[in-house]
Amino acid sequence: MTEHTDKKPAPLPKGCELLEVLQYQCEIGPAQVICNPFVRVFARCQGSPLYEVTPVDHADDPLYSTL
Repeated sequence: MTEHTDKKPAPLPKGCELLEVLQYQCEIGPAQVICNPFVRVFARCQGSPLYEVTPVDHADDPLYSTL
């Protein structure tokens, strides 16, 4: 069973910055193409590779639904 909590995200380590990338998810239908934007968030820290820190909402994901 999953629980919803309102935890604050962990603070970024010193020397790190957040970067955002706007991407689009597109669905191709018989008469049109519908694209929806979504934001991905990355942390860039000195001396380390870029890593993704995008918050994930599992509310509509059947793998995370309660029985």
